[in-house]
Amino acid sequence: MPITHTIDYEKRRICSTCSDVMTRKDFSLHMESVWNNVQHYGFDELVDTTQADWSEFKFSDVFEIVKKEFELIGLSSNSGLAWVVEKGMQEDIARFYLTSLGFTTKKPRRIDLFYSHENATEWLES
Repeated sequence: MPITHTIDYEKRRICSTCSDVMTRKDFSLHMESVWNNVQHYGFDELVDTTQADWSEFKFSDVFEIVKKEFELIGLSSNSGLAWVVEKGMQEDIARFYLTSLGFTTKKPRRIDLFYSHENATEWLES
């Protein structure tokens, strides 16, 4: 699977790494296994997108992900999602995701973009 994750139960944090060519199906599988797991409710997540090829990912896929996100039981508005991105397609998709969340009526978890693991981790711990 192009998205792997490790879970730190003590810190209540999931660290996910995207690799290979990313598709909506890959992200949907990740959402089902991680975001829709009640055992992860309230966990923060650090997502590293820098090792993946996002050329197959479509902006219309982002809308589908946002719609599905609010049906999931494993997400809490009290948790954080830190995206580690590189400039270009990764950053564009992540920013589009953030913008798309703004069109919903539900309160999303706190989310921000970063260019390093260090900054993302500091933000999650603040």
